Amino acid sequence: MNNGTTEEKYRAYADDEIDLMELFAVLWRGKWLVIGLTLICFFITAGWLSFQKNVYEINAEFQNASLLDAKRLLINSELSELSELSELSELSELSTNLLIDPKFQNKILNGTLPVVISKQKRKEATLVSVQLNDPDGVADKLNRLLIASNLQVGSEYAINKLASLEFEVVSLLEQLDTDFVHKAETEVRADIQKQVVRLRVNIVRLQNIKAINAIKITKLATTPNSPIKPKRSLILTLSVVLGGMIGVFAVFILQGVRSYKDRQTLESV
Repeated sequence: MNNGTTEEKYRAYADDEIDLMELFAVLWRGKWLVIGLTLICFFITAGWLSFQKNVYEINAEFQNASLLDAKRLLINSELSELSELSELSELSELSTNLLIDPKFQNKILNGTLPVVISKQKRKEATLVSVQLNDPDGVADKLNRLLIASNLQVGSEYAINKLASLEFEVVSLLEQLDTDFVHKAETEVRADIQKQVVRLRVNIVRLQNIKAINAIKITKLATTPNSPIKPKRSLILTLSVVLGGMIGVFAVFILQGVRSYKDRQTLESV
Protein backbone atom coordinates (compact mmCIF):
# COMPACT_ATOMS: atom_id res chain seq x y z
CA MET A 1 0.00 0.00 0.00
CA ASN A 2 2.69 2.38 1.02
CA ASN A 3 4.75 1.62 -2.06
CA GLY A 4 1.74 2.31 -4.27
CA THR A 5 1.05 5.60 -2.57
CA THR A 6 4.70 6.67 -2.88
CA GLU A 7 4.75 5.78 -6.56
CA GLU A 8 1.57 7.78 -7.17
CA LYS A 9 3.06 10.83 -5.44
CA TYR A 10 6.25 10.49 -7.46
CA ARG A 11 4.26 10.30 -10.69
CA ALA A 12 2.25 13.37 -9.67
CA TYR A 13 5.48 15.31 -9.03
CA ALA A 14 6.91 14.06 -12.30
CA ASP A 15 3.78 15.13 -14.14
CA ASP A 16 4.01 18.59 -12.55
CA GLU A 17 7.63 18.88 -13.59
CA ILE A 18 6.83 17.81 -17.13
CA ASP A 19 3.96 20.31 -17.31
CA LEU A 20 6.24 23.10 -16.08
CA MET A 21 8.89 22.21 -18.64
CA GLU A 22 6.24 22.14 -21.34
CA LEU A 23 5.05 25.55 -20.19
CA PHE A 24 8.51 27.03 -20.60
CA ALA A 25 8.90 25.24 -23.93
CA VAL A 26 5.65 26.79 -25.19
CA LEU A 27 6.77 30.23 -24.08
CA TRP A 28 10.17 29.76 -25.67
CA ARG A 29 8.62 28.72 -28.99
CA GLY A 30 6.38 31.79 -28.90
CA LYS A 31 9.07 34.21 -27.69
CA TRP A 32 9.04 36.21 -30.93
CA LEU A 33 5.30 36.73 -30.65
CA VAL A 34 5.74 38.00 -27.07
CA ILE A 35 8.61 40.28 -28.09
CA GLY A 36 6.71 41.54 -31.13
CA LEU A 37 3.54 42.42 -29.20
CA THR A 38 5.64 44.07 -26.46
CA LEU A 39 7.40 46.25 -29.03
CA ILE A 40 4.10 47.13 -30.72
CA CYS A 41 2.63 48.30 -27.40
CA PHE A 42 5.82 50.22 -26.62
CA PHE A 43 5.92 52.08 -29.94
CA ILE A 44 2.17 52.83 -29.93
CA THR A 45 2.51 54.30 -26.43
CA ALA A 46 5.64 56.24 -27.39
CA GLY A 47 3.81 57.67 -30.40
CA TRP A 48 0.84 58.70 -28.26
CA LEU A 49 3.16 60.33 -25.69
CA SER A 50 4.87 62.35 -28.41
CA PHE A 51 1.56 64.22 -28.98
CA GLN A 52 0.97 64.89 -25.28
CA LYS A 53 1.99 68.29 -23.93
CA ASN A 54 3.92 68.57 -20.70
CA VAL A 55 1.97 69.96 -17.74
CA TYR A 56 3.89 71.93 -15.12
CA GLU A 57 2.65 72.77 -11.61
CA ILE A 58 3.68 75.98 -9.87
CA ASN A 59 3.04 76.09 -6.12
CA ALA A 60 3.08 78.64 -3.32
CA GLU A 61 1.98 78.34 0.31
CA PHE A 62 0.60 80.63 2.98
CA GLN A 63 -0.74 80.33 6.51
CA ASN A 64 -3.18 82.30 8.60
CA ALA A 65 -1.49 85.18 10.39
CA SER A 66 -0.36 84.18 13.89
CA LEU A 67 -1.68 85.50 17.21
CA LEU A 68 1.44 87.67 17.41
CA ASP A 69 0.31 89.34 14.18
CA ALA A 70 -3.12 89.78 15.75
CA LYS A 71 -1.56 91.81 18.55
CA ARG A 72 0.32 93.83 15.96
CA LEU A 73 -2.91 94.46 14.08
CA LEU A 74 -4.19 96.12 17.26
CA ILE A 75 -7.23 93.94 17.72
CA ASN A 76 -8.92 95.19 20.87
CA SER A 77 -7.38 93.85 24.07
CA GLU A 78 -10.86 93.02 25.37
CA LEU A 79 -11.20 90.26 22.76
CA SER A 80 -10.18 86.73 23.65
CA GLU A 81 -7.41 84.92 21.78
CA LEU A 82 -10.05 82.71 20.14
CA SER A 83 -11.83 85.78 18.76
CA GLU A 84 -8.54 87.23 17.53
CA LEU A 85 -7.64 84.04 15.68
CA SER A 86 -11.15 83.89 14.23
CA GLU A 87 -10.72 87.41 12.86
CA LEU A 88 -7.35 86.48 11.34
CA SER A 89 -8.95 83.41 9.74
CA GLU A 90 -11.49 85.69 8.08
CA LEU A 91 -8.64 87.75 6.63
CA SER A 92 -7.14 84.55 5.19
CA GLU A 93 -10.46 83.64 3.56
CA LEU A 94 -10.71 87.11 2.02
CA SER A 95 -7.21 86.74 0.57
CA THR A 96 -8.11 83.31 -0.81
CA ASN A 97 -11.23 84.69 -2.49
CA LEU A 98 -9.19 87.44 -4.14
CA LEU A 99 -6.66 84.94 -5.51
CA ILE A 100 -9.32 83.13 -7.53
CA ASP A 101 -11.26 86.27 -8.50
CA PRO A 102 -10.85 86.89 -12.29
CA LYS A 103 -11.47 90.65 -11.88
CA PHE A 104 -8.70 90.96 -9.30
CA GLN A 105 -6.37 88.82 -11.45
CA ASN A 106 -7.01 91.06 -14.46
CA LYS A 107 -6.34 94.12 -12.34
CA ILE A 108 -2.96 92.83 -11.13
CA LEU A 109 -1.77 90.72 -14.08
CA ASN A 110 -3.73 92.01 -17.08
CA GLY A 111 -4.85 88.44 -17.51
CA THR A 112 -6.02 85.41 -15.56
CA LEU A 113 -4.45 82.29 -14.05
CA PRO A 114 -6.20 78.95 -13.35
CA VAL A 115 -5.47 79.17 -9.62
CA VAL A 116 -6.47 76.20 -7.46
CA ILE A 117 -6.65 76.50 -3.66
CA SER A 118 -6.32 73.48 -1.37
CA LYS A 119 -5.90 73.06 2.38
CA GLN A 120 -2.99 71.10 3.83
CA LYS A 121 -4.00 69.85 7.25
CA ARG A 122 -0.60 68.44 8.15
CA LYS A 123 1.16 71.77 7.69
CA GLU A 124 -1.85 73.87 8.65
CA ALA A 125 -1.16 75.76 5.44
CA THR A 126 -3.02 76.66 2.25
CA LEU A 127 -1.55 75.53 -1.06
CA VAL A 128 -1.94 77.82 -4.07
CA SER A 129 -1.20 76.00 -7.33
CA VAL A 130 -1.36 76.62 -11.07
CA GLN A 131 -1.07 73.94 -13.77
CA LEU A 132 -0.04 75.09 -17.26
CA ASN A 133 1.79 73.78 -20.32
CA ASP A 134 4.25 76.70 -20.34
CA PRO A 135 5.69 77.59 -16.91
CA ASP A 136 7.74 80.61 -18.07
CA GLY A 137 6.90 83.69 -15.99
CA VAL A 138 4.02 81.98 -14.18
CA ALA A 139 5.85 81.80 -10.83
CA ASP A 140 6.45 85.54 -10.90
CA LYS A 141 2.79 86.21 -11.72
CA LEU A 142 1.58 83.93 -8.94
CA ASN A 143 3.86 85.65 -6.42
CA ARG A 144 2.64 89.09 -7.52
CA LEU A 145 -0.95 87.92 -7.16
CA LEU A 146 -0.31 86.46 -3.70
CA ILE A 147 1.45 89.59 -2.42
CA ALA A 148 -1.18 91.91 -3.92
CA SER A 149 -4.06 90.02 -2.32
CA ASN A 150 -2.25 90.06 1.01
CA LEU A 151 -1.67 93.82 0.89
CA GLN A 152 -5.16 94.67 -0.34
CA VAL A 153 -6.92 92.67 2.37
CA GLY A 154 -4.51 94.05 4.98
CA SER A 155 -5.09 97.63 3.81
CA GLU A 156 -8.87 97.22 3.84
CA TYR A 157 -8.63 95.72 7.31
CA ALA A 158 -6.57 98.71 8.51
CA ILE A 159 -9.08 101.20 7.06
CA ASN A 160 -12.02 99.42 8.67
CA LYS A 161 -10.14 99.08 11.94
CA LEU A 162 -9.30 102.78 11.98
CA ALA A 163 -12.92 103.69 11.31
CA SER A 164 -14.01 101.38 14.14
CA LEU A 165 -11.51 102.86 16.60
CA GLU A 166 -12.41 106.44 15.67
CA PHE A 167 -16.10 105.64 16.09
CA GLU A 168 -15.37 104.26 19.58
CA VAL A 169 -13.50 107.44 20.49
CA VAL A 170 -16.39 109.62 19.34
CA SER A 171 -18.86 107.47 21.29
CA LEU A 172 -16.80 107.72 24.48
CA LEU A 173 -16.40 111.48 24.12
CA GLU A 174 -20.16 111.79 23.70
CA GLN A 175 -20.58 109.81 26.93
CA LEU A 176 -18.35 112.26 28.76
CA ASP A 177 -20.59 115.13 27.62
CA THR A 178 -23.79 113.53 28.92
CA ASP A 179 -25.38 114.73 32.15
CA PHE A 180 -25.27 111.21 33.57
CA VAL A 181 -21.46 111.06 33.33
CA HIS A 182 -21.11 114.63 34.60
CA LYS A 183 -22.90 113.55 37.76
CA ALA A 184 -21.05 110.20 37.97
CA GLU A 185 -18.20 109.44 40.26
CA THR A 186 -14.70 110.53 39.36
CA GLU A 187 -13.60 106.89 38.84
CA VAL A 188 -16.18 106.42 36.06
CA ARG A 189 -15.00 109.54 34.23
CA ALA A 190 -11.36 108.55 34.71
CA ASP A 191 -12.03 105.08 33.28
CA ILE A 192 -13.71 106.52 30.17
CA GLN A 193 -10.83 108.96 29.69
CA LYS A 194 -8.33 106.09 29.93
CA GLN A 195 -10.26 104.20 27.23
CA VAL A 196 -10.15 107.29 24.99
CA VAL A 197 -6.39 107.62 25.47
CA ARG A 198 -5.82 103.93 24.73
CA LEU A 199 -7.90 104.07 21.56
CA ARG A 200 -6.09 107.19 20.34
CA VAL A 201 -2.74 105.51 20.92
CA ASN A 202 -3.94 102.50 18.92
CA ILE A 203 -5.11 104.80 16.13
CA VAL A 204 -1.69 106.47 15.90
CA ARG A 205 0.12 103.12 15.95
CA LEU A 206 -2.16 101.71 13.27
CA GLN A 207 -1.62 104.79 11.07
CA ASN A 208 2.16 104.33 11.36
CA ILE A 209 2.14 100.70 10.20
CA LYS A 210 3.14 100.80 6.51
CA ALA A 211 1.94 97.31 5.59
CA ILE A 212 -0.38 94.89 7.35
CA ASN A 213 -0.14 91.20 6.51
CA ALA A 214 -3.51 89.50 6.23
CA ILE A 215 -1.71 86.17 5.67
CA LYS A 216 1.77 84.78 6.27
CA ILE A 217 3.42 83.68 3.00
CA THR A 218 5.55 80.66 3.89
CA LYS A 219 6.68 79.64 0.40
CA LEU A 220 6.94 81.74 -2.74
CA ALA A 221 6.38 80.11 -6.12
CA THR A 222 9.36 78.97 -8.21
CA THR A 223 9.61 77.73 -11.79
CA PRO A 224 9.62 73.89 -11.83
CA ASN A 225 12.38 71.98 -13.64
CA SER A 226 10.25 69.01 -14.67
CA PRO A 227 6.59 68.42 -15.57
CA ILE A 228 4.15 66.61 -13.28
CA LYS A 229 2.48 64.84 -16.20
CA PRO A 230 2.47 62.87 -18.36
CA LYS A 231 4.75 60.50 -16.41
CA ARG A 232 6.51 59.20 -19.51
CA SER A 233 8.85 56.67 -17.86
CA LEU A 234 6.06 55.10 -15.85
CA ILE A 235 3.68 54.95 -18.82
CA LEU A 236 6.30 53.39 -21.09
CA THR A 237 7.20 50.81 -18.43
CA LEU A 238 3.54 49.88 -18.02
CA SER A 239 3.16 49.57 -21.79
CA VAL A 240 6.05 47.08 -21.90
CA VAL A 241 4.50 45.05 -19.06
CA LEU A 242 1.08 45.12 -20.72
CA GLY A 243 2.55 44.15 -24.11
CA GLY A 244 4.40 41.23 -22.51
CA MET A 245 1.24 40.02 -20.76
CA ILE A 246 -0.74 40.21 -24.00
CA GLY A 247 2.03 38.29 -25.76
CA VAL A 248 2.05 35.51 -23.14
CA PHE A 249 -1.74 35.15 -23.30
CA ALA A 250 -1.57 35.07 -27.10
CA VAL A 251 1.05 32.29 -27.01
CA PHE A 252 -1.06 30.16 -24.66
CA ILE A 253 -4.21 30.72 -26.71
CA LEU A 254 -2.42 29.70 -29.92
CA GLN A 255 -0.99 26.63 -28.16
CA GLY A 256 -4.48 25.70 -26.97
CA VAL A 257 -5.85 26.02 -30.50
CA ARG A 258 -3.03 23.82 -31.87
CA SER A 259 -3.59 21.20 -29.18
CA TYR A 260 -7.32 21.14 -29.93
CA LYS A 261 -6.68 20.71 -33.68
CA ASP A 262 -4.16 17.92 -33.02
CA ARG A 263 -6.70 16.05 -30.87
CA GLN A 264 -9.35 16.46 -33.56
CA THR A 265 -6.93 15.07 -36.16
CA LEU A 266 -6.04 12.05 -34.02
CA GLU A 267 -9.67 11.30 -33.28
CA SER A 268 -10.57 11.48 -36.95
CA VAL A 269 -7.81 8.98 -37.75
